[in-house]
Amino acid sequence: MIHWEALLVVLAGLALGTGIALATLVPMMKGLTGQAPYIPPLLYGSLAATVLVTGLAAASIPARSAVRGTLDA
Repeated sequence: MIHWEALLVVLAGLALGTGIALATLVPMMKGLTGQAPYIPPLLYGSLAATVLVTGLAAASIPARSAVRGTLDA
């Protein structure tokens, strides 16, 4: 359950972050260069993968530690 919650938070963060970045970058780039911003797919994919791994680790490590602490007592 913790993994699903972490996954939901990561996906929501990626979606909101991407939306906010595009909402600000597209008008600025259209005004400056007349073109939409280019985001290399490999760069965005590596960012998303890093966020996913970090988010899942940030949820899993403390959860395992908490479970081990309650079982040892």
